[in-house]
Amino acid sequence: RYPFFWGRADECGEGAGCGFNHNFPLPPCVDDEQYLETLERALEKVADFDPAYLVISAGVDALEGDMWSDFLLSLEGFHRIGERLADLRRPTLLVQEGGYNLGLIGKAVVGLLRPCGR
Repeated sequence: RYPFFWGRADECGEGAGCGFNHNFPLPPCVDDEQYLETLERALEKVADFDPAYLVISAGVDALEGDMWSDFLLSLEGFHRIGERLADLRRPTLLVQEGGYNLGLIGKAVVGLLRPCGR
């Protein structure tokens, strides 16, 4: 769990990958607005790189009420994240990982994916 392992802002990749890694550490209790503001900064880096496709680690354990989460993202927040990813208009692979509130995982994943099918 951050900050004890990986994900520090100063980690930027190594060797030939130097400069291709960008971390955006977030404090506990991040809500939709704070998360989406940070996502916008991250998407600026994606736009600068101009990838042919995206591979997204789509953990829904950032959902408010998840037993392992320090974040407070709502189902609407996941939908808005999906909208921003869809706006990139790139072939995208979403790998679902993380999410432990069994009553809400499906709703969060649907919220994330629905905009991608438009």
